[in-house]
Amino acid sequence: MGGWNGWVRVVSLLLVGTLPGWAQEAGFGRMVELEELVVTATRTPLRLDQVASAVTVLGRAEIEQSGAADLAALLEQLPFLDISRAGGPGGTATLRLRGLNDSHTLLLVDGVELNDPISPGRSVDLGTLPLESIERVEVLRGPQSALYGADAVGGVVQIFTRRGRPGAWAALSGGSQGRIGSSAGFSRALGGLELNLDLGRESLTGVSAARPAPGVGDADGLRSSHGRLGLAWQARPGLRLSASLNGERSRAELDNCGGPDGDDPDYHALTERAGASLGAELLQAGGQSAATVWEQTTRREYHNRPDAAHPGERADSEYRGRISHAGLQHVRGLPGGHQLLAAAEWEREAGEYRYASASSDGSWLEELSEQSQHQLSFVLQDQWTRGPLLLTGSLRRDQPAQQPARLTGRLTAGYAPQPGWGLRGSYGSGFKAPSLYQRHSPSGNLELAPEHAHGWDLGLDLHATALQASFSWFRTQLQDQIDYDAASWRYVNLGRTTSAGLEADCRGPLPGGLEWSARWTWQHAVDARTGQDLLRRPRQLGRLGLSGGWGAARLSVAWRREGARRDQDFSDWPALPARPVELPAFSSVDLRAAWEAGARWQAWLSVQNVLAADGQESWGYNGQPRAWRLGLDWSL
Repeated sequence: MGGWNGWVRVVSLLLVGTLPGWAQEAGFGRMVELEELVVTATRTPLRLDQVASAVTVLGRAEIEQSGAADLAALLEQLPFLDISRAGGPGGTATLRLRGLNDSHTLLLVDGVELNDPISPGRSVDLGTLPLESIERVEVLRGPQSALYGADAVGGVVQIFTRRGRPGAWAALSGGSQGRIGSSAGFSRALGGLELNLDLGRESLTGVSAARPAPGVGDADGLRSSHGRLGLAWQARPGLRLSASLNGERSRAELDNCGGPDGDDPDYHALTERAGASLGAELLQAGGQSAATVWEQTTRREYHNRPDAAHPGERADSEYRGRISHAGLQHVRGLPGGHQLLAAAEWEREAGEYRYASASSDGSWLEELSEQSQHQLSFVLQDQWTRGPLLLTGSLRRDQPAQQPARLTGRLTAGYAPQPGWGLRGSYGSGFKAPSLYQRHSPSGNLELAPEHAHGWDLGLDLHATALQASFSWFRTQLQDQIDYDAASWRYVNLGRTTSAGLEADCRGPLPGGLEWSARWTWQHAVDARTGQDLLRRPRQLGRLGLSGGWGAARLSVAWRREGARRDQDFSDWPALPARPVELPAFSSVDLRAAWEAGARWQAWLSVQNVLAADGQESWGYNGQPRAWRLGLDWSL
């Protein structure tokens, strides 16, 4: 796998269709209002009040009003998404949906998968993903393998970037911990050609990731940059061609581990992602068709240099992963209220790594030459509408190379007898194939079986003028879970997880131009073998928000609560085994104030963790400190 040159580096190809095209276009000539439609739930555009699955949408306005500094902080405001950070801004941030592992969530950006194929569980680190270029986020919960394949056991998070709306924008911000950020972008239509571009950079000195003794520990900072370029051409009525390039690069300072002895001033990580896409979308009397080919590459390096506390120790590692994808999708309306979707997809993933270390105890070298695996998949879905009833059935067959085929399914039902409210329910199965690392690394196991899951949820949605509300009751079971077995020094199928809970998402207007919002989740994720709560899973997560606008000014405040969670203390390891600990519950308050200076300018102030709550999401690592940012935005 070749190297990348420059801070926005791109390698790949695409012939797009399954998701990105449907997200941006309807009718191939007019822009759909993304605020009104949901794409991820069925891979076709649906109004939010027609979706019979548990889905939440964050639009650009809510993203700006959140005051979040990065993607992890934004998603943390959704209680059914549990974010665990190893340190402050820029630190490793993992995402869990409904109590399942971070490896059970599929992350898409404009339909392109960001899960890292060479990480042990094919998970994604959210700590370095930029927020400035995001237009919209859709979060779909529950097993979704019938639509999206192996990584969507717990659900799907899909991000749509800012493109397709004519205009330009720029932003400049600065704040505590040496934070400086800048970004700019524009979208322009020239006849039948559409051009989209956005660029951004950010840096901060940060805080110590590890939680050492008081007064000890160096600041762990972050430097990142990103860029995206998109082209679309209306070749003729009904035919649209598109291409895109994306790249991002970051350098994050880390610590060896959590706890009083974890601080390390010379440990850092370099992360680079790059991808490209080409697409063709066709609208005919017989239906809508799209074709896709994309490739996304990831490169991670970790370097730990000798320092005063570790004079004879050094470690260097590099991980390279690549996912290549091609797909065809056709959507057709049929008599009797049916809409049929048929898709075929081919995907190949490849990865390699090298790890070398040296210390007073000797040296160690571990290498994995490039390994790959591919599969062919077929998807069939029928949406049937009859009056207030909407039924959707999906089947997917995944055929990995030299492995048995896997069949997954999903059923959803929505019933809205009158405008303003509706009932919904869904049941789905899922599977998670072993990763390249779990199969081919020195601790790998070629005999691993896929993980299997099934889950259901029931919900009530209200869409009244004075109240928008959504309530869900869910349960998911995961079997043959792949875990590392310390006794045999390899990965084995030994885990079983059960996760159940309740979710509530409500909002509405108040007198005086105010708006309120409340989100709350109670979840119980347990190891089915022992009955113990899974590590780092709080049982309760909640958020209350209040916002209002008065003339050119707007103010929003949010209170967030995270319940207690189990974790492990490794401070005496390996002399003694890890000790179970409980991280206490904590609350934090965030504040954002904005002022519109005319039609094109906005000045804003955002303060995170106003009361300086001392909250740990991972044992031995600092939580998010009190921090402020001041910014100026311009749009045309």
